[in-house]
Amino acid sequence: MFSSPLQKVKVQTLLNIVSKEFIQISRDLRSLILIIVIPLFLLVIFGYGVTMDIKNVNLVVCDLNKTQYSRRLIERFTSSDFFNLAAEINDINQVDHYLISGKAKIGIVLPHNFYGEIGAGRTAKIQVIIDGSDASIANIVLGYVQQILQGFSSEIIANYIFRKTGKEIN
Repeated sequence: MFSSPLQKVKVQTLLNIVSKEFIQISRDLRSLILIIVIPLFLLVIFGYGVTMDIKNVNLVVCDLNKTQYSRRLIERFTSSDFFNLAAEINDINQVDHYLISGKAKIGIVLPHNFYGEIGAGRTAKIQVIIDGSDASIANIVLGYVQQILQGFSSEIIANYIFRKTGKEIN
């Protein structure tokens, strides 16, 4: 284990010092309390007080489709605790204004052919624009967006399969 007698002496000296310190701390009640209480306090504070959840992110929507499906998708976003609808607009160019001015952190554009693509069984494309001035917040918000869109897509696929086969998928 040890390559030389000198290393054995150094390790033994270290163990003696550690042992002496444990004895000294056990004699001093205040030190013992600090060693136990402060880490427990920090554990509780960081465990319950610090959260990476981001809620009430302002959202601007440009719904050019204005159909039942586009309304349902917008409703998915606004019914979550993550997003607040800051504005619904009809001009794509206004999305930039809301993001640059800080009135919204995320903009969603639903194109004219959104329902037509879904109805035809094709992939409908939407545009999601996230304010990336704070990268960590942008990544968390992107995760929320992906979660909502995945749920919406799953619902559409289940409805499509039900229409084609008559079998309900859960």
